[in-house]
Amino acid sequence: MGQDVLYNASLGTYSESLGTHFLQYDHFAHAYMCFVATFACWVMLAAPYAPAYRRELVILAASGALGLGAINEMVEFIATLAHHGAHAGGYWNTGWDLVCNTIGAVAAGIVIARSRTADARSAPAGTSE
Repeated sequence: MGQDVLYNASLGTYSESLGTHFLQYDHFAHAYMCFVATFACWVMLAAPYAPAYRRELVILAASGALGLGAINEMVEFIATLAHHGAHAGGYWNTGWDLVCNTIGAVAAGIVIARSRTADARSAPAGTSE
């Protein structure tokens, strides 16, 4: 990306009050990772135990993805220490990463909840998935 790394790539204007660009590669990557991780947690941990839609299991899947996002932040922090602060760091970066992780996990939770609710409504009476 020119003189910089892909991690810092962005489109659009910079917001002084938010301390970030509105569209930044790192933010998209974090939201997407948590979106996918929420589905992975759902498929591996919750879906086998959900005969019908259960809000608690969707929250569990999203929480698992947020935990994975927190581990990712720890890895970024250690990498920043190991490389003397190169390319990842600061409270603003970590804060926006966590916000984007939450956006991705909530979006996936909504998709799962809507699909599970639709599945439960379409199932014949007296049956479960």
